[in-house]
Amino acid sequence: MAMAVAAAARDIAERGWAVLPSVLTLTECGAWVAELDRLVEATPGARNQMRESGTPRSRTAAFGHTAVVQHIFNKSPLFEEVYRRPAVVELVRHFLGEDAQLSSCEGRVRYPGSPAQHLHADASVTGSNAHPAPAADVQRGLGRITRHVLGMNAVFCLSDFRADQGTTLMFGGTHALPDTELPPESELLGPGRGTLVEAAAGSVLLWDVNLWHGASAHEGSAPRHAVFSLWRRSWLRPQFDLASVVSPEVLHRAGPYARAIFGVSTRPATGDHFTSTPREPPAAAAGPAEQRARKKQWYDVLEEQVAEIGGGREQLRAILQHKLRQLEDDDEDEQSDRARL
Repeated sequence: MAMAVAAAARDIAERGWAVLPSVLTLTECGAWVAELDRLVEATPGARNQMRESGTPRSRTAAFGHTAVVQHIFNKSPLFEEVYRRPAVVELVRHFLGEDAQLSSCEGRVRYPGSPAQHLHADASVTGSNAHPAPAADVQRGLGRITRHVLGMNAVFCLSDFRADQGTTLMFGGTHALPDTELPPESELLGPGRGTLVEAAAGSVLLWDVNLWHGASAHEGSAPRHAVFSLWRRSWLRPQFDLASVVSPEVLHRAGPYARAIFGVSTRPATGDHFTSTPREPPAAAAGPAEQRARKKQWYDVLEEQVAEIGGGREQLRAILQHKLRQLEDDDEDEQSDRARL
């Protein structure tokens, strides 16, 4: 596996993407597929057509013929392996540093008939290249940040990624282009570019977020399952504020890098919500006892984390007060949701 990791690192540096084989066994793939299908069926609206405008209420949304289950690490212990597989974590940290942080983590099922995706680069998701750079700035070297990797996608292929099943079309080398606009066709079709990725089930497909790519049309007969994990550097704004999303139990099980993985160590003690997370309609109101239990769980986790970094009671109190304000905001949002139902 060490040789495979080294080869993948070279491929990512040179062409912007790589396939890391045999990260999961076929038995593990089968278990993940069954669990992802269960979550899709169990979540209201999982396979509904997503509106072209507006924000869906559910954290599980459907993009055309693709069902998406957000924050999947919270929904089954199986998917906590996303940030535990040594080869994947080693590659991510090689490019993004030891404090690499999850920006989002979701399960996806692409169904037959899903159309081709438009070509895009994922760097705009992290905010680094959100606005097109003027041509004059690009000429002066002020376009996209390409001297180092800002973020990386790591996609666990639970099904075979094949040309007829909507695999990803990669344009090798475009991660190094300074322009934030889609390159002209003459550049995209250069040597070694425009590759339809072939990856066996159990592989992990990784790419630089600056790379231009897009899913091809799904013309096969069976659904294609995958788990997408988007990583970014700790000083970039993530797609989701996972520090406020991750459950205390999952955070505790994540081990010594937990605070970095979920952004707890980089998150300020006070501040506003900077990412709106669509909510699933609550099943029932959280009573006083349940609210106290949630606060107690977070207090225990935060106290352990502050002790690890040598912080004192004042630091713990500041972090805890911020978390309690979030929980109170969550309770108010849930009450508003119930009033509208």
